[in-house]
Amino acid sequence: MSNSIRDILVVSEMDGNLLAGECNIPACNLETIRLFTMMGGNFTVATGRTKASVEMYPELVDLIAPAITTGGCIIYDFQKSKPAKNSILPHLAARRLCAMCCTSSPR
Repeated sequence: MSNSIRDILVVSEMDGNLLAGECNIPACNLETIRLFTMMGGNFTVATGRTKASVEMYPELVDLIAPAITTGGCIIYDFQKSKPAKNSILPHLAARRLCAMCCTSSPR
């Protein structure tokens, strides 16, 4: 176990956790994140939201490590303005998945 704050990554879901009811980040949460990252800690979000939706919170984007967006499909690095990691489902697997969903989903 490390004793350094630099080795700590705090990950938060946005909706229902980081964001308040009006879809804003409470000032106390934002200040805590700022202090934590200024001390060397790492903070990010994991969300079903898209990159564009996360970017609606510029005060957060400046503070976070690469974020897990789009329900885990894309790890996006806002500091570099590009995906840090993304995965594309192989064509055959996508076709099988679509077929499976079409046959098992109620009409």
